[in-house]
Amino acid sequence: MQEKSFTVSYSPSSAAYQSVAYAVDPSAVSAKVVSIQVANTSTSDRTFTLRWGPYSERVIDYYDFWGDGMTAKQTYYTYTSHKLISDAYLPAGASISVLDKEMFLNSKDFIVIKPSVSEKMTTLISVVEFFDDSVTGVDARSVNYTEIRSDFEGN
Repeated sequence: MQEKSFTVSYSPSSAAYQSVAYAVDPSAVSAKVVSIQVANTSTSDRTFTLRWGPYSERVIDYYDFWGDGMTAKQTYYTYTSHKLISDAYLPAGASISVLDKEMFLNSKDFIVIKPSVSEKMTTLISVVEFFDDSVTGVDARSVNYTEIRSDFEGN
């Protein structure tokens, strides 16, 4: 089994919906989330909610079709998610450690954040991803979070 350790930093750009802060590499077998820190870098108090979800429980919610009414243009999904912390109050300039023990996720599982205000919130998520020995170039792998967020949020 191969391992890759790293930290993901993410600052959500919208408070209108949940936004993917981290997702396990699709080629990974699993991941161990070592720590999650959330920082409020603004001069105002904020709140946020942090959730995790199993990708395996994703179901199709509905489709948008092109003009022919038969060709799917966009697929929208519903995800089951579980609270890590809900409506957490974070004073201006403060940060909080969300986990007190390690958390394990499967391939494509995700962590989402929904801040009360769209700017000045940053998450730092430290993880170790585990790959089968047959996967090559583990250290050079990167996940396209723009694509994952688009898939999750539905354009």
